[in-house]
Amino acid sequence: VGGIAGMNIDLDEEIKTIYIMPDVGYFIQPNLLTEWGVNWIKYLDSDYDPDMTFNIGVRYFLPSTTGGRPYIGYAIDSWGDYNEIHMKIGLFYPIATNVYIDSVIDYNWTDFDTDVDLKFGIAYFLY
Repeated sequence: VGGIAGMNIDLDEEIKTIYIMPDVGYFIQPNLLTEWGVNWIKYLDSDYDPDMTFNIGVRYFLPSTTGGRPYIGYAIDSWGDYNEIHMKIGLFYPIATNVYIDSVIDYNWTDFDTDVDLKFGIAYFLY
C-alpha cells in the first residue's frame, strides 16, 4: 500500500498540476511486485477538468547492500483515448518498520509527449 501526492510545474508549457496517486501491490515472487492504482490530477490556472486515470505495473527489486530497496519498473496509465507508458528507476528507503520513502525517476511517454519526472512518495508494506 502506498502512493505519491504532489505538485508538478511544467516549465516549458507553464502548466501546473496537483496529483494524488495511491496504489496497491502484491508480491507474486520475492522480488517481483505487481501494482494497481488510481491517479487524480487537477490542472491549475487552466480550464481543463480534473483527470482520473487507472494504472497497472510491475516493479522488480534489485539486490542491495545499502539498506534501501532499489528497483526498476514499468507501468501503463489509461487516459481515456490514449495510454501513457512509464519506465521507472527507484529506491525504497526505510524510515520505520515496513515504512519506506519511495524516490522515483520516471520516464514517461504518450503519442504526443515525453517527460522525465522525479517523484517522492510513502509506501507501507503489509507482511
